Amino acid sequence: MRRVRTRSRNSPSRPAPAHRVSVPLGDETNAANNAGTAWLFAYFTGNGEDGLHFATSTDAYNWTRVAGGRSFLTPKVGKSKLMRDPCIVRGPDGTYHMVWTSGWNENNIGYASSKDLINWSEQKELPVMAHEKEVLNAWAPEIAYDDKRGEFLIFWASTVPDKYPAPAESPEGKYNHRMYSTTTKDFITFTPTKLFYDPGFSVIDATFLRADGRNYLLVKDETRVPAHKYLQLAEAPDLQGPFGQLSKPITPPGVWVEGPTAIKAGSEYLVYFDAYKDKHYGAMRSRDLVNWEDVSDKMRFPDEGTAQRIRHGTVIAVPAGAVAQLQAAAGGATTAASPQNYEARVPYQTYFNDYLALRKGRQSDIIFIGDSITEQWRWGAGGPLWQQRFEDRAFDFGLGGDKTQHVLWRLQNFDLSFRQTESGRADDRHR
Repeated sequence: MRRVRTRSRNSPSRPAPAHRVSVPLGDETNAANNAGTAWLFAYFTGNGEDGLHFATSTDAYNWTRVAGGRSFLTPKVGKSKLMRDPCIVRGPDGTYHMVWTSGWNENNIGYASSKDLINWSEQKELPVMAHEKEVLNAWAPEIAYDDKRGEFLIFWASTVPDKYPAPAESPEGKYNHRMYSTTTKDFITFTPTKLFYDPGFSVIDATFLRADGRNYLLVKDETRVPAHKYLQLAEAPDLQGPFGQLSKPITPPGVWVEGPTAIKAGSEYLVYFDAYKDKHYGAMRSRDLVNWEDVSDKMRFPDEGTAQRIRHGTVIAVPAGAVAQLQAAAGGATTAASPQNYEARVPYQTYFNDYLALRKGRQSDIIFIGDSITEQWRWGAGGPLWQQRFEDRAFDFGLGGDKTQHVLWRLQNFDLSFRQTESGRADDRHR
């Protein structure tokens, strides 16, 4: 990429105050040990047509949709105008910077910035591979802040036909990817695009795990025959390398994965991945970056098994106040209680039944109904208090993304007669 000014489309949005917190930058932040922070998962759904979505968690295991799963930014740049694989990092001044895949077969990527993750700058089309006339794509860009150099590193996967010989182990069809990169201090001028990482095979979806003062590059081996499709890890003393020897595959054998994003939560390293062939999200856990355990069954992601499920994105730590603002941004909700409003929340029925089965035979004299704040009382920061004061006497039917009209309809129409007081009588005080 030569030093060029970027092209932009879209109208500028109003400014908003930045969130400033004295914690490390990017997804290396340990939210569990920083009061007032939470995890935020930026992702896309479907093919990326409707843009940017968020999920949130306080424990890195139980995730709920933010603002009912609404899109916070609609894609405007690129020929295809998609927003796939969003990656966000917070800069030293508190500004969030995001890059994304703007289309399947394009030479550019998308970029936008925000002070609050709600009001975004005009979108820019970054022609990162325009100098390669035959390039097939620019996929899954990632962005990291390099505090050593005071600049942002952007890297992505591209195939330039005949640039690298196809190995005996065949890559994915016509694609034979390598990782490329550019850097910028101001998102106006960029250093020339260069080769960033070449492991000797087709590689995509690279991302950094930055923890404990060290850098680890996660990559996906895209070899199809014989099928690899797994993640590996390489340590580096610097974001620019050199990168050490790749580890053994860390993801489950036989599972085709993509889109990793990695954090350290407490003493655990967590690597989330999209098991795209099986259509579900999963995660691996380690305490030493050598031995890995599949903890997919311990994770709870919103909309699993539906067309709106989480797809390739990035987990970062943000101030809890930022999440509260995002939740409030749902806005415009009617307070009318109707069957139609309830039907829009069909997943609640499954959650309701599953929870009742789990609590079978238990008595309750309190029922909580609400959105993600209520839902996370049981496993978020309030978990210890819940276990001490409420586990044996209360039911929590909170569900992330619920709005006032959904709660009202439930109160008016749901049969909650299963609830028993200590005397064994059905209690209808909730009516």
